[in-house]
Amino acid sequence: MAPETLERIGRRFYRAAEVTATGSGLGLSIVKRIAELHGGSVSFRHGDAARGLRVEVTIPIQGREGSG
Repeated sequence: MAPETLERIGRRFYRAAEVTATGSGLGLSIVKRIAELHGGSVSFRHGDAARGLRVEVTIPIQGREGSG
């Protein structure tokens, strides 16, 4: 996957030129928005051994009320 594709992959309606599967390009942008709404983030990288795609979703853990 080209570096410019990794930069754009979380944008709404973005589909890389080499993608042949059907879809509207919304799935990863929805994941990204949900993570952001919860104070988190999503990052896109090349997979292990430069194969595939690695998507890392980070959402902070909120402390429970009354615990301690």
